[in-house]
Amino acid sequence: MLLLLALLSACNETKLRAFEPSISVAPLDRDYGLVPFGEIAEEHFVVSNIGRGTLKIEELVSSDPESWVPSMENWTIRPGGAESLVVAYHSEVETLNRGRIELYSNDTGNNKVHLSLMAGLAPPIAEIESPATGSVFDTRPIEFDGDVDDEDDGPQGLEILWESNLDGI
Repeated sequence: MLLLLALLSACNETKLRAFEPSISVAPLDRDYGLVPFGEIAEEHFVVSNIGRGTLKIEELVSSDPESWVPSMENWTIRPGGAESLVVAYHSEVETLNRGRIELYSNDTGNNKVHLSLMAGLAPPIAEIESPATGSVFDTRPIEFDGDVDDEDDGPQGLEILWESNLDGI
C-alpha cells in the first residue's frame, strides 16, 4: 500500500512538471552601439514559452530604470508562444553604459533570466607604468612600459603611437 502511494505521488509530480512553463529569451545580451546624447534606441528580445504550461512574466527589473526601460505588451504567454520584450535605452552619455534587465516568471526551473546590455563607447585606455611621471632623462633613448586596452574593440583594433613634444611621433 505504501509503495502504491509513493508510486502515485511520483506519477502526479511528474505529470504536474510535464505541464509547467519554461522560459527562453533571445538574445541574452545586446550592444546598442553609440547612441547620441539625448536620443532613444530600442532593441527587441523574444520571450518564448517552450514549456507546456502557461508562462507568466511576473516582473521586469532594470538596473537603471531611467536609462534602460523594458516593456512588454502581453505578460502571459501560452505554451509554444512568444512575445516581444522591448528595451528602450535613453542616452544620457556617449561613454560606455552597461545595464541589465531581469525577467522574473513562474518557470520554477528558471524563474529569473538576466539580460546584459551595453551602449556607447569606452575610450581606449593607455597607462605608462614606467618611467614614472615627472622623470627627467638625458639624451639617451629610454624604454616605456605600459598597458593599452580598448574595451569595445579589443587590442587587435588599436594602433598605438607615442608622441614626444621634442621628436614628434
